[in-house]
Amino acid sequence: MSFDRKTGDLWVGDVGWEKMEMIFKVRSGGNYGWSVTEGSQPVKPEDTRGPTPVLAPTAEHPHTEACSITGGFTYRGRRLKGLVNAYVYGDFVTGKIWGLREQDNWHRELTDTTLSIICFCIDAKSELYVVDHNGPIYRLAENPVAANRQRFPQKLSETGLFADVKTLKPADGVLPYAINAEAWHDHAHAQRLVALPGKTKLGSYDKTDGYKGYQKGAWSFPEGAVLAKTLSLEMETGKLDSARRIETQILHRRNDQWHAVNYLWNKDQADAVLAPDEGSSSVFKVKNPRAPGGMRRQMWHHASRTECMLCHNNRSGNIWSFNPMQLDTGHQLDALAANELFENPLPEKRPAITNPHDAKADLDDRARAYLHVNCTHCHTRGGGGTAVFQTQLGMTLEQTKLVNEKPTQGGFGVKNAMVIAAGDPHRSVLYHRMAKLGPGRMPHFGSQTVDERGLALIGQWIAGMPHDGVEPVVAAANSKTLKNFKAGKISAIDDLLDSPESALLLADAITGEDLEQLNIREAVAEAARHKSPFIRDLFLRYQKQFATSSRIGLAPNPAEILALQGNAKHGRALFRRADLLCINCHQAEGHGREFGPALAGLGRKYNREQVLDQILKPSKAIHPDYVLQEVLLKDGKSLVGFIRNRTEKGVLLRDPTLKEHRIPFTRIKSIRPSPLSAMPIGITQTLTTQEAADLVGYLRSLK
Repeated sequence: MSFDRKTGDLWVGDVGWEKMEMIFKVRSGGNYGWSVTEGSQPVKPEDTRGPTPVLAPTAEHPHTEACSITGGFTYRGRRLKGLVNAYVYGDFVTGKIWGLREQDNWHRELTDTTLSIICFCIDAKSELYVVDHNGPIYRLAENPVAANRQRFPQKLSETGLFADVKTLKPADGVLPYAINAEAWHDHAHAQRLVALPGKTKLGSYDKTDGYKGYQKGAWSFPEGAVLAKTLSLEMETGKLDSARRIETQILHRRNDQWHAVNYLWNKDQADAVLAPDEGSSSVFKVKNPRAPGGMRRQMWHHASRTECMLCHNNRSGNIWSFNPMQLDTGHQLDALAANELFENPLPEKRPAITNPHDAKADLDDRARAYLHVNCTHCHTRGGGGTAVFQTQLGMTLEQTKLVNEKPTQGGFGVKNAMVIAAGDPHRSVLYHRMAKLGPGRMPHFGSQTVDERGLALIGQWIAGMPHDGVEPVVAAANSKTLKNFKAGKISAIDDLLDSPESALLLADAITGEDLEQLNIREAVAEAARHKSPFIRDLFLRYQKQFATSSRIGLAPNPAEILALQGNAKHGRALFRRADLLCINCHQAEGHGREFGPALAGLGRKYNREQVLDQILKPSKAIHPDYVLQEVLLKDGKSLVGFIRNRTEKGVLLRDPTLKEHRIPFTRIKSIRPSPLSAMPIGITQTLTTQEAADLVGYLRSLK
């Protein structure tokens, strides 16, 4: 944190936890939400909230842009005229530096460095300096003219990796390789290559340096080394020859650091073009006999370069597939050695990682391997994961702190939740995070689709763990009800949706079944209307809109929505759709419930930008009459709702069921306002960009 020498303003760089990095201009008495919220992202919604409203950050970066924010200073020097009055800050992990000027809403990335920025400092003349963890001190310099540099390959065919890019035939000296344990790639298949320049070879590190990515005994790569992975989706189930190439991801060794770029394949599959620094999304049609019409549309996220390095971070050693444990399959290591790839002879003893989906292998080995390749990049010391457990192989299960340990970031409403509850996957937060979509899903990045095969593996592993028998396992307690559901009895649905534990049991039962079955359609529809987001999110993977359209997700681009002309007629139908929850709280044109404010006249009060902002950021500005209040009674009970009237004797509170409670002050222990809107964040995540524009168009039509 730092004070502005001119104004006295206090600026703070707030290192995030789950998803966000934040910058705050602090004001006296301000409440910035920790640890209930993290910027605009709810983190522990079930925790006790403070008495004052949570204030929004001045700027925030998701973990696809920054990983460990380093606060800086407001620039008051003379050398950099373009930065005068700007607050300058950076990021320890990515090395990026930004400038922020609040008064004219100016905010931009200034430079992308290879530094590990631990702090900024200013001298007696208010000139700014940047301090690198490895020792040197730097300063920024203006760069009015683009540097004269070698042109980076704009097409995959220009990289020199392939003799024939159409067939992915490697160039001379470029070697293909395979691995034992694949991470989950949202149904995609991977083809891999390694290339070392000239006659260089792989050495090995003689010491560990977590900040540089060195791990003692691990292979060290020469300058210019390349690892490439081409990901393809099967356009027809089970037919690899009909696979469509989606992207080729490349790690390039330069200046003793790995740098990531991505090439996106053209529709004609003839070549791939260099992706911009920012992330993007595409939608592909994929055959799926279980989906309505036999087809589904799969959303694919093309990671930003920063996002790539979240997995390939220095603390985890950067490289996840090209290592002895992964490469020890068949005679592959010996073949690579025959190509003179290694400086040192290979060891005779070569422990290999287990293929998680090898049904003949030991179940414990399979599950631990799955967690290692899918989770350890974050869940290792210093890797960015915020939970206390770790998942790397080489640790005993007890050392990982996974089993029968309380979760540190909430339990999704699960009774007596554990990270892993031995013998009971449905009380295991790890299992819930793998099974859900939406906030709190794992992994946070790199995947937008539930790995049902991996989920089944982890569920089987947890269920087989010995337990003390004090808590009944969820499956046993609900076996009769689940049997009735499978027999087609719709009446069993409400009982199974009564808790997140039994709801996940129901979600598991749907896996692999025909989604057109009446009882399954009813279960998915009922879950979509459920009041608890912990239950709704478990069924998002089954929602028809998730299978048939390109949804905007939890981080939509407002500009893309506002660029489209909304159809008010289509928006009216969306507003009245039960799964969007609009009509659960609002009334418009005679439809809906009067819990939240009525929407008549909304279009006269707000323009399109303001309407969309209220939908996407419902907690940003809450009308005083619609601040959720928690009334804690002296008998230990609590009521939540809106206070409709307050007198000298007590309050009149309306709860979400529209029931009104007259509560005398003599029964009240405390009244606490919520900083979060009653309107849940992310209600539009299942919509397409056009549908979001249609909804805005309808709300604007309410004159």
